[in-house]
Amino acid sequence: MLLLYTEIQYQILNHLNKFLRNVTYEKLENLQFSTF
Repeated sequence: MLLLYTEIQYQILNHLNKFLRNVTYEKLENLQFSTF
């Protein structure tokens, strides 16, 4: 049971990290486009 929980938690964190990374990259690209 605990193992399953950690696996799910790991998956969620993984997805969150990917999502945040994507959002951050998009924001950075937008900033670059607006400044140059």
